[in-house]
Amino acid sequence: MRPLGGFWGAVIAAQCAAIAFLVYQSLPRAAAPAVAPFAAPAPAPAVNPPQADDQRLRQIIREELAAFGAPGAAPAAVGAMPRGVEADRTRREAVADQIERYRSAGRISEAEMARLQNDIAQLDPASRREMLGQLVRAMNAREIQGQL
Repeated sequence: MRPLGGFWGAVIAAQCAAIAFLVYQSLPRAAAPAVAPFAAPAPAPAVNPPQADDQRLRQIIREELAAFGAPGAAPAAVGAMPRGVEADRTRREAVADQIERYRSAGRISEAEMARLQNDIAQLDPASRREMLGQLVRAMNAREIQGQL
């Protein structure tokens, strides 16, 4: 197989960057460093987030408020998933099954990809790397047609 260049190389690079961004966003954050008073805030990136239903949006807002310690926010444990070995294994198997199902179907819609990426982001770091690798390999081999 020859290396991809030009348009398709750029598409694959953009897909890899999107996956890296999602993984980065799912990592736990340390306390933010103090910002100098003269520093201007960075503009928000112009990204079109995947469509989500109202209940999912409410959950995301609660989690973000809890992460910043806003008064009246739901406790962080409400949306947190247990990090037990069995729970990690179950989540990993579910994601592997999803990837295999999309591989057998040969395609994945944008909504399905958004759900799959969300599920992958919930995995432990080692499983996340493995499942992202499986997904990218299947897409590069054109076993799954879709966009990351």
